[in-house]
Parts: sequence; structure tokens; C-alpha cells
Amino acid sequence: MKVRLAIAVALASYAVFVCWFVGALGTLGDTIDKHYQDMANQPLPYATIVHPEDARYGLVVPTWRWLENGGQWQLVSKTAPIDIGFTPKSLETLSIPYGDWIIDNRLQTAANKQLAELAHAAEKAGYPIIVTSSFRSSSDQQELLESSVAEYGAAWANEFIATPGHSEHQLGLAVDLSSYTPACKANFSNCNLGEPTAQWLATHAPQYGFIVRYPEDKVAITGVSHESWHFRFVGKRLATYLDREGLVLDQVVPSILEKKP
Repeated sequence: MKVRLAIAVALASYAVFVCWFVGALGTLGDTIDKHYQDMANQPLPYATIVHPEDARYGLVVPTWRWLENGGQWQLVSKTAPIDIGFTPKSLETLSIPYGDWIIDNRLQTAANKQLAELAHAAEKAGYPIIVTSSFRSSSDQQELLESSVAEYGAAWANEFIATPGHSEHQLGLAVDLSSYTPACKANFSNCNLGEPTAQWLATHAPQYGFIVRYPEDKVAITGVSHESWHFRFVGKRLATYLDREGLVLDQVVPSILEKKP
């Protein structure tokens, strides 16, 4: 009797295990199918791993599209210009407060969505923010440069204002932020990104795909003075990688492009 009972228990346990295993395989199969479907939707080669100098870990590059014109990972700097006539295709109106005086209140869709989530988290933490600059065309950039030279002088403008074709704002993936106040919303001269807010953003922005593009300790690399208010959207994958490794876009993108077929 005891033997029969033991056999019955063993068979029941085996049946439960088989059911669980088949179910697990089904779930795993669905995951694998989705993974390969995602890869199939990417241009070939669909993935590359790069290991930038000074980085502890490598970075997976899932698609080269992110490095094309207007792509999330495109490098735009004093030495890496963008086509002066480029305009992003997916621009939409900002979904968080912005200055009434902003020339153009648009941002690329992916960046705009994540900015809204970042702003919500910042407000919840007690650090409400407002956009003081978003997308700027090359003609808008030229106008800003000329007005800055007239108001602050050529030396100041050369340090803080990019020339047309060399500004990340033309990508529609960069924003300048300020602590929110009604006075700032009405007039740019009243805007200021408070230090506590700047620190909170620098710490939490990578979780939403944004980075402080010009850190204080990377001026020699970026060629741009520290701007605590200037944030660039690169997506969560790269933002968290740069934050963890203590690197800037200028140190990583060239390593990626070296592997591009």
C-alpha cells in the first residue's frame, strides 16, 4: 500500500513538473520569438558591442539608426556639425511648462514623452521645472548668436552659444531647463536653475534618458563650459551607461562609429 502511495505521489509530482516545464517553455518561447522579431526589425548588423576607452564595461549598440541624422545617439559638437538644413520629422509641442517667449516650443516625440515623465518626477520631489529652450533651427541659432554678441559681446557668445549647425538644439533632442516660477514663464531674465534642482536633475535625469551634456569635469573634452541647465536626450540605455561610466557623448560615439560598417 505504501509503495503504491509513493508511486502515485511521484507520478503526480512529475505531472505537475511537466505542466510547469511546458508552460515555462511556452513563456520562454514567446520571449525568444519577440527577441528575434525585434532583431529582424533592425537594419543589419542588428547589434554591435563597443568598449570605449576609459570605460569599465562595453556598450551594446542595437541599431545604427540611432546615430543617423536626428538619431538619439548622434553627436553634434564644435567639431561634429549637423547638416545646417536639417529639421527633425517628429517634432511636437512640449508637454511641460515652457517660457512664453520661446522661439520654438517643439521637441522630438520620444524626448518629449520622457521629458514629461522627468518633469512629473521632479515636481513630485519638490523641484518643478520649466523649459527655457527646446528645438532651434539653424536660422534661429544664427539669430540667437547675433543677439548674444550684441548684448554680451563676442567672447561670451563664443563660449556659450554654438554657431549654426553645431547646436544640439537643432536635433530637437536638447532642452535648457530652469526652476519653475511664474516670473520665469513670463520673462527669460527671471529664470534660474537652482542648485538643489540642478543636482536632483543630474542624479535622476538618466533614468528618463537625459544627460547633463556639458559636465563641469569634462570641459576639456566637450569644448563647452559647464552648463547645468542643458540636458540632452539619448535614451535610457545610453544615458544610464554614460552616468555609470562617468563618460560624455564625445567619448563614446567616436568608438561606436569606428565599428560602423
